[in-house]
This record gives sequence, C-alpha cells and structure tokens, in this order.
Amino acid sequence: MEAIGIAFRKTSFAQGAERYAHRGTELAPSRQALAIGSHVRVSGLQNKPQHNGVAARVIGQQGERWQVKLDTGEELALHSSNLQLPPRYVHKGPLAAQFNERQHIYGQLCTFSIRFVRCSVYEAVVDGRHTSILAEQELKDDYLKYNNNAGMVRTTKPRVSADDASEPLGVIFEEQEKELDDDVTMPEPIDAPHAVLLSLLVCGVRPRKADLRPAWHCIKLARDKQRRLEQQKRQKEQQALLQFEQRQQEAMAQQRREFEQQQQEAMARSNGGSSSSDNKRR
Repeated sequence: MEAIGIAFRKTSFAQGAERYAHRGTELAPSRQALAIGSHVRVSGLQNKPQHNGVAARVIGQQGERWQVKLDTGEELALHSSNLQLPPRYVHKGPLAAQFNERQHIYGQLCTFSIRFVRCSVYEAVVDGRHTSILAEQELKDDYLKYNNNAGMVRTTKPRVSADDASEPLGVIFEEQEKELDDDVTMPEPIDAPHAVLLSLLVCGVRPRKADLRPAWHCIKLARDKQRRLEQQKRQKEQQALLQFEQRQQEAMAQQRREFEQQQQEAMARSNGGSSSSDNKRR
C-alpha cells in the first residue's frame, strides 16, 4: 500500500540502545498530504539515483503520480513511495537478490537468503520541531537482525539530557549532535557480530569478507537447513556416545577375561604346589 504518513501507539513494545519501538500503521495517501505547492525531498529513485535527497516542490498530479519540480529545475512524475523510501533500500535490494540467486546456483553448504525489509522515513513536526520517524515492516518469524550501521551495541542506554527526555517516544530527531562535557562518561561499546558473519557461523561455514551493511536489513536463516544441521550434530553425538560405551564394555570384558585367567593360573599353581608336597611326604 502506498502511504504518506504513519500513526503509532504511545506505549512502546520494545526498547533498543538508542530508540523505542512502537507498533503502528501507515496512512493512505490523500490530496491534502501532498498539496500543490508543498515541499518534499525526493529519495529512492532507481532510474535516477542522482536525484536522491534533492529538494522539490509539488506542482501537480497526473493520475496516481505527483508532478514535482526539483531545485535543479527538472520536473519528474513520482509515486508517493518515491518520496519516502530510503536510497539504501533501493540500491541494496538488487544486490541481495543477486546474492540469493548465486547461493542457489552454486549450491552453497549454508542455504540462507537475504531480504531487505521495506521501510519508510517520514518527516513530521512535533511540538514545533522537525522530526524523522522510521517505519519498518514488523517481522513475525525467527530472524537475525542487524542492530545498526556501526556494528556496535551498548551495555546501557546512552545518557539522555532533560530536553531529550521530554520528547515524544518513538521519534528520532535528526539534528546535529550536542557536544558532551569532558566529565561525561559513556558506556563502552560491545562488539556485536555482523549479521552476515553470524549467520555463516551458525551454519558452520567459515566467515567471508563481506560488507552488506545498509541502514536497515535482516537476514533470515533457512530453518529447515538449520534443523538438518542440528539433527546431524545430534546423530554424531549419539554415535560418539555409543562408540564410547562399546569401548568401555570391551575394556571391561577384557579386564574380566584377564582377571579370570589370572585366577585360573593362580589355582593351577596352587594345585601344583599341593601335589608336590604330597609326593614328598610319601
């Protein structure tokens, strides 16, 4: 569904190191949202990536497309989604599809696929301040998700000032970062494994040098392949346990045979000594 806005719940359902997550829904497009003369910022163009991030002004509508005029003087006919999709989502998507195709052709040991979650960035004005809200598709399955573009996570939430604490939840302000005082200490970051490398390690494949780090993406492991690997591991463990028990039984049987042989030899020696003593007495 094409959308030009988002409404979300006030109560968050999850909390990350730098933001809160709220469930919400995208709002359908309306003529009022993209009124003639309103200013927008173009992003997510596949055929003309040089226009990504360029400011534009809506000058008309052609059916389901909006006619916009860029600051460069050019005019484009755009879908409303072209005004919202982050460029990374558009640029990295074909790379993920190509990667999945090669994995299928070459029949790699670890069968997994990469898919970019559809996401949108909405600009809004909250309490007189311009904000940006990131909306992602909610995942309802088992996924390994890349945390952020730096590959790090923190032990605790970063320190929040009184001004930031009063801001609405679920809103990410894209402003110049405030300078921290020299005496302010931040928690040390902890290295988090890259999602791609983590998936390869889980599948038992040696990590490769790869940099597939868009701002938002997730990697889904093929669960059936993972189950087969776990089943093979359990079978190997059971086989190793059976072999160990067999070796123990064989060792105990060997010890029993040696003990019985020693007893027989001792009895034979004892019987032989008794016979010689009787002969001497006679």
